[in-house]
Amino acid sequence: MGAAIRNAWALFLGITLISIAHGLHGSLLSLRAQFEGFATFETATIMSGFYVGFFLGSLLNPISIHRVGHIRTFGAMASLASISVLVYGIWVEPTFWFGLRFLTGFAYAGLYIVSESWLNEAADNKTRGTMLSLYMLLIMGGFAAGQLFLKVWPVEGYELFVVLSVLVSIAVIPILISISPAPSYEAPEGMTVRALYKISPLGVVGMIFIAMSNGIIMGLAPVYAIAIGMTVDQLGRFVMAMMLGAVVLQFPIGWVSDRIDRRVMITLLSFATCTIAIVGLVVETANIHVLTLLVFLLGGINLPLYSMALAHTNDYLHKNQMVAAGGTLVFISGLGMAIGPLSVSFGIDFIGPSFFFIMLGASNCLVGFFALWRISIKESIPLEEQSSYSIVSPTPHAQTVATVVDQDGDVPEWERDGENFD
Repeated sequence: MGAAIRNAWALFLGITLISIAHGLHGSLLSLRAQFEGFATFETATIMSGFYVGFFLGSLLNPISIHRVGHIRTFGAMASLASISVLVYGIWVEPTFWFGLRFLTGFAYAGLYIVSESWLNEAADNKTRGTMLSLYMLLIMGGFAAGQLFLKVWPVEGYELFVVLSVLVSIAVIPILISISPAPSYEAPEGMTVRALYKISPLGVVGMIFIAMSNGIIMGLAPVYAIAIGMTVDQLGRFVMAMMLGAVVLQFPIGWVSDRIDRRVMITLLSFATCTIAIVGLVVETANIHVLTLLVFLLGGINLPLYSMALAHTNDYLHKNQMVAAGGTLVFISGLGMAIGPLSVSFGIDFIGPSFFFIMLGASNCLVGFFALWRISIKESIPLEEQSSYSIVSPTPHAQTVATVVDQDGDVPEWERDGENFD
């Protein structure tokens, strides 16, 4: 394990810097949009552009990798991410800013694909799960750490945009000069959504609504904080609490989920998120400290649901279905993460900031009730046949999913006939 980490130190350092920039970018852009006089609806729409770009980038960047290789793709996407944050001041207009946010999401998809390909190459079957978990914790921790920069320079100036560009540019250096060879890469072929639904109905339905709520939390939490009047310091703590909750609660949630029916865990976490959303609607601006605690729980309970849905789907896959299912799961989750923030941005325009919690509660209640229905009509698989829970970032792509679903390697002994297993 120590040797694997030493071989991947450049990757871990680079991805930490990229994640710090990612976390800072979202909060800074939300605050700057408010300063420029954008409406809340316009700001929310701008922020959703990242997930639209990330979705398309997850589908198209593998083509670039096959054509020109990992190193050139990584360098090109890093340059795109670095340049895009420097041109916000050229034209202060919502549509233009949406386009820049879209380009950032597209670039980050490429950066994550290449980084995780390198991680997969550096690990073996014994270390892959631990390496992936460490990698994901660095991403979430970096996202939280990015909020600290909001206290260093004013959001009204240009300095923080320069810091964003510098962070991404520096992140490229250790990765590109690393002696590690470029990895091989095979983009997973997808199966149809209908075919995957026959295998795991809860995996498909849960994935799209969980991805929607994950996108809303990660993309629009800063917009919500600004809309209810939080200061810069309060917003920084608000977003940091969200990601720290995910870091702190991932392992205990994963430990419990490996010891009970995974569908029960999905049900409990979904309804817990719905309950937090209802409390958030009642509290709203009444107490900033209570809201910060709520968003800590929200990040800790809801963001791990993506990993839970992925592990549950893995429980019902044959070995020869895993790679194909990985590509389909990315398509489903990417679509959900694009739809969620966009839908909330429209809802905020008509209803107000409270639509943030309304949509979170509704999407998670749907997952909870669907999981209860599946429990009522199908028996669970034996606990000893469940795959191990692995931490996965709420902004995934095919390389990560294929690695996670394939890391256990063995086909469960109990018979599977292709009918609605879960």
